[in-house]
Amino acid sequence: MSIYCVLDGHGGEWCAVFLRQKFEAAMRKNLLDPKYGLYGTERKGLSQVADFAFKQSFKILDEHYHREL
Repeated sequence: MSIYCVLDGHGGEWCAVFLRQKFEAAMRKNLLDPKYGLYGTERKGLSQVADFAFKQSFKILDEHYHREL
């Protein structure tokens, strides 16, 4: 799986830097989630795994970013 991001900075330069530093680790963590990840007990296919990983990563990073502002 490959993921390409365009971090255009419309959320500010710090937002683009923050995401560049944190996004890959967040995706890895969520792709390996013990319940809904690639080898999870509740996964129902690659599409569901990717959907879960993206949604969780965006949610967690959004919360983390706004706490650091």
